Amino acid sequence: MDKLNGITIERAIRTNSDKQNNFIEKFTQAVKNLHRTHVQNEKIPDIKQVSISYAKQLNSSFCSNEDKIKIIKIFENIPDTQNFIHGNCHTGNAIISGDKIQFIDLMFCAKGHPVFDILCMYSHYVFLPSFNSDEAYILHLGLDKTGAENLYNFFIRTYYNEKTDDEIENIKEYFKLYKDIVKNPNNIKVVSDITFLTGLNPKIKQITVAEFMEYINKYGL
Repeated sequence: MDKLNGITIERAIRTNSDKQNNFIEKFTQAVKNLHRTHVQNEKIPDIKQVSISYAKQLNSSFCSNEDKIKIIKIFENIPDTQNFIHGNCHTGNAIISGDKIQFIDLMFCAKGHPVFDILCMYSHYVFLPSFNSDEAYILHLGLDKTGAENLYNFFIRTYYNEKTDDEIENIKEYFKLYKDIVKNPNNIKVVSDITFLTGLNPKIKQITVAEFMEYINKYGL
């Protein structure tokens, strides 16, 4: 990072908050360009398979075997694609210099479905802040929770700019699903582990694998 010119988009937004939407538009376009990259190198990890591997290692003190099986089934039913995935996608991992954006922190990069990166953004700006105070999140990111969610909403609208307003709202509601059903803060360790990989909640009960697949197919996640 020290060898790159420029600053992270996260820091740019902190110091130039009036230009936030402009920065997010550039960041979103860079993410979409990343996802348009087709990976053929078999040495690049498959993020779906990595996620399944980690799910199989979940300790019984974190979730039941029944829940573990559900998690694995959800992962298994995410469509197989060869898109380049950053693996830790948020504005703190993108350097901007002029109009040029370069991604950093690529240690978790992989190939797979873009939904993995979209859910990283949701986790970073909506899910994890819901477990912190505004003061803590302002200290961390320079945004309160409302501001962070607004940033995420603009990212989603920009990423899915070809979708109708209703389709975008449905997409946002889907990503909100797992946050809204987490009632016990003690579950945060389990949820964080899975969120790091895909953003999916291991305690999710309201959506079946079939419904998950139907949603992906319908809205092109």
